[in-house]
Amino acid sequence: IVGVTGVHGVMEAQDDAAFKAVLNQVDLNVPDGMPLVWLGKMAGFPDVGRVFGPDLMLAVTERMARLGLSAFYYGGQPGIAEELAGEMARRFPGVRTAGTYCPPFRDLTDAETDSVIAALNGSGAGGGVAARVGPPRRGRGGPTGR
Repeated sequence: IVGVTGVHGVMEAQDDAAFKAVLNQVDLNVPDGMPLVWLGKMAGFPDVGRVFGPDLMLAVTERMARLGLSAFYYGGQPGIAEELAGEMARRFPGVRTAGTYCPPFRDLTDAETDSVIAALNGSGAGGGVAARVGPPRRGRGGPTGR
């Protein structure tokens, strides 16, 4: 799992233990925004650079299309995940959509979380899950299982 976050997400995590846990469970967090790049350089990481989330998603989707993999699109307001899936299929004809889900703008119930995780795990999304749930919803409106 790759997390793409900016300074707002990092600051949210300082006061929100649940969101901090979400950031801490991903395999790689990358900076989306120059303030985090500048801090990284000041901390002794001269090669750190900005990873713009949409650019990362396009690059990953292009590779998934070449490999014939499928993706699950999660997040946004109703209809946005479906729209994104359609746009990715238009741009990258080899990519398949394993599913979509737009969560409600509130905490998911335990039953909803279990249902979403089961849908993700059973979707056959061999290429990955493209999720866009930003602060303040990230970590509160999405499943945290793998």
